[in-house]
Amino acid sequence: MRGRLGTPQIHTLDDITALGAEVKAKGFKGLKTNCFHLIDGKLTRQMQGYGDQEGHAALNLERHTLEGIVATLGAFREGAGPSMNLHLDCNYHFKSEGYIRIARAIERFDMTWLEMDMWDAPALADIRQKSPVPIASLESITGRRGFRPFLEQKSADFAIVDLLWNGWSESLKIASMVESFELACAPHNYHGHLSSAISAHFCAAVPNIKVMEIDIDSAPWRDELFTTEVKFEDGEMVIPDGPGWGIDVNENALRRYPPK
Repeated sequence: MRGRLGTPQIHTLDDITALGAEVKAKGFKGLKTNCFHLIDGKLTRQMQGYGDQEGHAALNLERHTLEGIVATLGAFREGAGPSMNLHLDCNYHFKSEGYIRIARAIERFDMTWLEMDMWDAPALADIRQKSPVPIASLESITGRRGFRPFLEQKSADFAIVDLLWNGWSESLKIASMVESFELACAPHNYHGHLSSAISAHFCAAVPNIKVMEIDIDSAPWRDELFTTEVKFEDGEMVIPDGPGWGIDVNENALRRYPPK
């Protein structure tokens, strides 16, 4: 993907180390990575939770995948340094025992969180109880009633809230409910600049915010699609201060890049 975006492609652990150093040099305080296999020294993305590889239905954690996860985080820690906040997102790729094995294997890297998606609150709570690293989850859950059993079961250390799926007012209510359980929120944000602006305003309005994720690398023409430039200072996004969300879609530019 990075190669298509005009940035160096990632194939080896040395590439990961260099990318970690790049994140640090740009002033960011944290980075998040997905899971990778490590086979014959080459990294390939783990995507079995989305049905994109052989044997995906079992959702087993193979040894070469665990080795890839550990090696990737080690390379990021080497490149980004001891102060960088590391986040690992496992999505839907494993069953409970796999997540627990991953949690125990990555404790050495002083993780900010291990992230995963699960539909069963007691199962997620069991993982959290056995994990030596903090657990982040719930980005796929919608509505206060959906969040409540996970909060009551003490299933996660951080509640991830998707603002676009929940809506602005409901997300504020979810964040307030999460705070009543003495937990922090993090907006689920990978949809582009407009979503980033909405998420940034959410972070400004909600007291119990841990961190806001954001995609830095994208298509070289992404900025053309929006009316306002997204800016960063000291590794943090500057909240747009124009009308509404402070940013809007440039429809004329959008017509130049129709979907294929």
